[in-house]
Amino acid sequence: MKQSLININVMLAERLYPLSVDPNEEATIRQAAKMINEKIKSYQQLYAAKDKQDFLAMIALNLGVDNLKEASQEVSSTEIIGDSASLKELQTLLDAAFELG
Repeated sequence: MKQSLININVMLAERLYPLSVDPNEEATIRQAAKMINEKIKSYQQLYAAKDKQDFLAMIALNLGVDNLKEASQEVSSTEIIGDSASLKELQTLLDAAFELG
């Protein structure tokens, strides 16, 4: 049975955002909002003259870069697993060839 959504309010950059979320995702969403707000505070300390919109853009860019790096690493892992399977196939073919010879 599908769970119904719950309504929550999340504060980001001193703005309140009402959201409808799966109850299982509420803690993750709140944790993400907390992380973003903490990053905003740290950017405010480093760059006092910047607008909160600038901080949100910087955070979005950093998260995008991290996401792409992670996706790239996953592809590399998949390629290694694929290469390993190819090597096993090659080993099997070589073993069979030597048995015939």
